[in-house]
Amino acid sequence: MEAVEIVLAVLQIVGTVNWTPAHKKAECCMFRSADEMAQVWVADGGDKERMPRRYDEIGEIRVFDEAGKKERPRGINFDKDMVLAVFAGEKPTGGYGVKIEKVVHAAAKKTVWVIYSERTPEPGSAVTQALTYPSHVVAVRKVEGEVKFVKADSPQAKEIEKDVKGEKVR
Repeated sequence: MEAVEIVLAVLQIVGTVNWTPAHKKAECCMFRSADEMAQVWVADGGDKERMPRRYDEIGEIRVFDEAGKKERPRGINFDKDMVLAVFAGEKPTGGYGVKIEKVVHAAAKKTVWVIYSERTPEPGSAVTQALTYPSHVVAVRKVEGEVKFVKADSPQAKEIEKDVKGEKVR
């Protein structure tokens, strides 16, 4: 079989979205509109009026302008952005987590792969004794295509990583 080169682009995660309601189901979601996001936010028990309309820039909790004054985080513009979410579901204690590691766009295949990792507490570690709802919700620039979520340690994610590094797939 002849090797075929697939051009992949890593999409920049432009910001994190603060998701406060408890999302009890383990699932992955993609929102291309405010209405799509509002449906899940409200189903999780959130007040539609308090749904996030902005995101924090990556790597910064607070963003400052040149004069040193606090600047508000950037707004989610669903004409240009889409929101990706990984919810771990209800967990019995603290110490669990999820993280979107990389977002890869294969324009030729019209596919977006969201590579995410999961974390569980080490046996015997000190953790919060309360129900938790780990999630990671991010904004990326909107691109067309089907969105597929894959775990970072899966064979499919490893193939995508090889493709990103410029290797060819068969």
